[in-house]
Amino acid sequence: MAISSRGRRPSSIFETGPPSRPAPHGGDFGLGRRAIQPAGLNLRRGLTFLAWLVTALSAALTLFMFAKMRERDTLVRNFVDSSLVGVARADTDAVVHALALAVFQQTNRGLPLSRLPLYDRLEAISFFNVGTGSSLKQGYYGVVGHGVFGPCGTMSRVLLNALWDLGMPARKLQLLPVPGSGNLNHTMVEYRVGARWQVISPSDSAFVWRNHAGQVATVEEIRGDPAVFDQIHAHRPWWPADFRDTWHVRWEKLPAPARGFFRLVLGERGYREAETPRLYDRPRQIFFVAALAITLFCALIAWRVGRPLGAPRGETAYAADPFRV
Repeated sequence: MAISSRGRRPSSIFETGPPSRPAPHGGDFGLGRRAIQPAGLNLRRGLTFLAWLVTALSAALTLFMFAKMRERDTLVRNFVDSSLVGVARADTDAVVHALALAVFQQTNRGLPLSRLPLYDRLEAISFFNVGTGSSLKQGYYGVVGHGVFGPCGTMSRVLLNALWDLGMPARKLQLLPVPGSGNLNHTMVEYRVGARWQVISPSDSAFVWRNHAGQVATVEEIRGDPAVFDQIHAHRPWWPADFRDTWHVRWEKLPAPARGFFRLVLGERGYREAETPRLYDRPRQIFFVAALAITLFCALIAWRVGRPLGAPRGETAYAADPFRV
């Protein structure tokens, strides 16, 4: 016979003392209030720890790349200041020629990969090749024995960054070989003076072509007058390029589907006249932005995975108690 605990008589001689109370937390038989962990909680904790670990590592990489960006900026400014001693900065042609000649003199050598610090090695063999900061700091243009080895691309990149640092409009000029000509790819620089985009080749010891008026020549003037073009042969009897097929982007570095996509989006004229983005010639900036994006993404994932599921914010989720009555 069930009698309420208040005022009832003991049911046996062994039941003495005060009436018993309901077990805490719905009957856990003296175990006390405790959260019974769900089976996946340890996994969630592990994933949260891993996400925060990756966040910390990518944050460290972000700070490292920021320092590398600052290093490049300092190297470029010091290079510009030392190269323009005694040069009138109002004379654009003189400034560009002085910088191009300094680039040639300071970076005109290849180095074996073993001579480079770890970061410079990775940068030199990446899709972007040798960066401006690495070239100026180590005094080289390429890695000996590496598939992409030649002075024109690196020297043009260094000159472009120096001109951009001075606020001068400049862009990359690509000479592509006409099939069957036996020529090679060649990279140079165009800089703007008024409405004219004038050509200079830093890897040819800062060579410039001149039109009949004595001005530094444009692509159209070099291409359209054999006498102007042949000036290079007095400097280098065999010069392995010509101006029949000129571009500002070396599209062939991209896979065919990517080239087709850009041609579709830009249109034929836009594709032909597109210029190499400045960001491409500043790979440390690209690496910094990528590392920062990864850091923010991982932090978001870590925060989201670490939040308890099925409970209001700030409360602990408890598993179902098998002893609850």
